[in-house]
Amino acid sequence: MKQLTFRFMVTALMLTSTSLLCAQTAQPLPVLQGTVGDVRNINTASLLTLMAQGSANRDLVLVAAHRGYWLNAPENSAPALQGAFDSGIEAIEIDLRTTSDGQLVLSHDPDLVKETTGTGLISNTPYSLIQGLPLRDRKGRPNSGLHMLTFADALAILQSYSSGGNGPVIIADLKDPNPWPAYQAGVNQVKARLAPVTQPAVVFKMKMKNLPSVDQIEQEFANHPSYGHILPVVNPEDAQGTWAPNTNNFNDLLVLSQYPYFVQQFELNINAVGDGASQYVSTGASGVLFSLATYWEPRFYPEGVSTISFDSNNQPFTRCCYLPSSIPADLRGVLNFSLYYNSNASPGVSLITSDNLAETLNFLSSLGLRNTSELQ
Repeated sequence: MKQLTFRFMVTALMLTSTSLLCAQTAQPLPVLQGTVGDVRNINTASLLTLMAQGSANRDLVLVAAHRGYWLNAPENSAPALQGAFDSGIEAIEIDLRTTSDGQLVLSHDPDLVKETTGTGLISNTPYSLIQGLPLRDRKGRPNSGLHMLTFADALAILQSYSSGGNGPVIIADLKDPNPWPAYQAGVNQVKARLAPVTQPAVVFKMKMKNLPSVDQIEQEFANHPSYGHILPVVNPEDAQGTWAPNTNNFNDLLVLSQYPYFVQQFELNINAVGDGASQYVSTGASGVLFSLATYWEPRFYPEGVSTISFDSNNQPFTRCCYLPSSIPADLRGVLNFSLYYNSNASPGVSLITSDNLAETLNFLSSLGLRNTSELQ
């Protein structure tokens, strides 16, 4: 009897300790300044125009939640997406990959090992196996109640915050090595699953070097002129090649960006002062009106499970920034640099995709760059 009582006491103590640990791991949500309040009041068309052209008054920098608001939830999970929209963030960037059976799922990594309890490449695994794997949170701990979302799941969440042409935007970052088939599959899902007034609220993002010919892009948009918008990512490596600023491809893409059916935005992944991507910024200074985007991934927050590494002191950091490399100073994790580098006007970009929503929004608000009335 004493042994049973002792075991009961130990078990109760363990359960109590576990409960306390879980309670302590949930971070209090910081106050977010400069949010739009209820995202259902956003005029989606106004938001898309601001994404494509930037704020005419230069008093609004848009903010996208990087993989959702995942301080207390796994990245790209339903609570992360819902938490971002509930907090008043006008845009969320998600990551899309294709399973072996052609299903689009939300995952940043090509493999399952960090984001779930599984292993293997997503491209080699059917969704029937993936859907049963618990997601891991930002510290690598599995959550048995959360599983990898499909693109259809994400569209359903978007639709629940949208009505009558009002609502936020999802930016779907296509991670497949050849993203064009995933783009076309995603466009078909947008058409099938979203109300016509909500369909424009999904913007597909891919590397510029992976775009097909301009003729193919024109044909695609002729088939669906009101939705399926593209955000091309410009990396420093793109200073050379078929989409470099001095090519006809790039100039034709700029012309396309002037049409109302092509809500286009250039994301500049600039690593350091003077890298190749600055050529695209200077192209914009020549008088062609288009919007610039960037991202900000601070070193320690919130330690995304898909990009986590550990330094010599076993402290976690993301692999985005501050790594030893040929770059003298990797400045992607510096918020001032992300916003102001190499531009003729302030701010230099019209949208920042951020992991640390509180710091980004509060910083922009302190500078008078969150006039969200322009989103009405």
